[in-house]
Order: sequence, then structure tokens, then C-alpha cells
Amino acid sequence: DDKSKSKLQGSFKRFSDIMLSRISADLRETFVDVQLFNEFQDKATRLNRQLLAVNLLAGAYPAEEVNVWLEGWLELQHAIRVKQNHGLMQLVNLAIKPAPFWLNSGIKR
Repeated sequence: DDKSKSKLQGSFKRFSDIMLSRISADLRETFVDVQLFNEFQDKATRLNRQLLAVNLLAGAYPAEEVNVWLEGWLELQHAIRVKQNHGLMQLVNLAIKPAPFWLNSGIKR
């Protein structure tokens, strides 16, 4: 019924908010001090896994807001994949800039 659907949607959003905040914190922590290209390559699997999780959790949010937040991380992922060994820290800095698209992120908009 509609009441059950509404309750389930609310629970999913709360779960997603928490998990997206954790993923964001993990990505920041993972990439903030990386300097060498080999380190970026070593962390590529974690980036891929976290971005997959974001895509799964982000289905309940406006796609445009999700895409703004994901754009920088996707650019970093692509740069690592094509073995671009310069400008990676600039991509990290761009990736961590956008405000979260989820609620309860702990970051004021």
C-alpha cells in the first residue's frame, strides 16, 4: 500500500544518506594525500567500487545533482584508466569541491 511504500522510501533515503556520506569521506581520505601515479593506480579499484555504490544509491535523488557531484570523480577515474600521469591532484581537488546531493551530509550548503 501507499503507506508502506512511503515508509520504505524514507528508510532507503536515510540509508543512502548515511552510506553516501561514508563513501564521500572515504574518497576524500583515499585521495587527498596521493602524489605518485602508481599510488593513484593502486587506489583505482577502490574508486571504481565506491563510484558503483554511489550510482546504486543515487537513484532516489535528482539526476542533475548526482551528475554534478560525480563529474569530478568520473574524470579522475578516466584519467587513471588512460594512464594520465599529470594533473591528477587537480582532478582530486575538483572532485571534492561540489556540495553533496544527499541530505544529512554533515556539510552545510
